[in-house]
Amino acid sequence: MKVLIFVEQSEGKLKASSKELLSIGNEAGAEIISVAFGSGSDGISDLSEWGIKKHYHGAGGALEKPNPEAYLSALTKIFEA
Repeated sequence: MKVLIFVEQSEGKLKASSKELLSIGNEAGAEIISVAFGSGSDGISDLSEWGIKKHYHGAGGALEKPNPEAYLSALTKIFEA
């Protein structure tokens, strides 16, 4: 089973809520794919600790602040590629 988890970060470190979701995914034995938006989303330092197989990220413009429409657009582009 594959699971997509939207992870939040601050200064390149995963937030506690994201770690909780990743823990649940690992306990379920899922193949975890993560996605994050905003500055620093490409350099999250502790992703490898969580067994993440693939990480997508985007930054700049409308992706810098919480923006569901921009996030949906970016996700659509990622998964259509």
